[in-house]
Amino acid sequence: MAVQHEPEASIALPGALEPGAIDFVTANEVVQALVRAFELRDYRRGKFAETRDHTERVSHLALGLAGSVAPHLLEDPRFEYGCRLHDIGMLAVSDSVLLKRTALTPAQLDEIREHPLLGERIIASVPGLNDVARQVIGSHHERWDGTGYPRGRRGESIPLPARVFAVADAFDAMTREQPWRAALPAELALEEISRAAGTHFDPTVVGAFLDERHHTMVEAPAPA
Repeated sequence: MAVQHEPEASIALPGALEPGAIDFVTANEVVQALVRAFELRDYRRGKFAETRDHTERVSHLALGLAGSVAPHLLEDPRFEYGCRLHDIGMLAVSDSVLLKRTALTPAQLDEIREHPLLGERIIASVPGLNDVARQVIGSHHERWDGTGYPRGRRGESIPLPARVFAVADAFDAMTREQPWRAALPAELALEEISRAAGTHFDPTVVGAFLDERHHTMVEAPAPA
């Protein structure tokens, strides 16, 4: 007798409440599992809090920016999924490269620059993570002038969700401490992003981000 398989588009588990009941695993649950796997790998490296905090901060920044420049993205949960999983491809990059404290060789840089493509492959079989989430994961290191990676896309050929996320990601990277440098003050990071408009980043997205950050800093309550 031939074995019947469930359709690949769904992930199903036997239900516990009544015979024949099926609970379908949602895209959100898959996202949470992948985020947890990524965090646990960094827990082993002593970087759990750093990874978790970066994911939370950059997702918050990207969603705030989307509200200013592309409000429709806030209606699509796949945008937030992509933000939370943007570096999931790093799971496939070797520790010897990720933890290296000296300059990377050209071959090691190539391995790092493959992580957007590796991330696309990791989430490819999850229907709820296609389209917008995949655009963020696969294109957040592309640059407006075409000098980014992995595909060297230029200008508006870079998907808008990735253009939005790239600005938020850069700001968070600049304003957090790195092993090789201190964190930049927010004002200096904003100046750097402003200078990169039209080269690294979509000028329209940068303009919206500068406005949004300015209002956030001006309206922030004074410390108690």
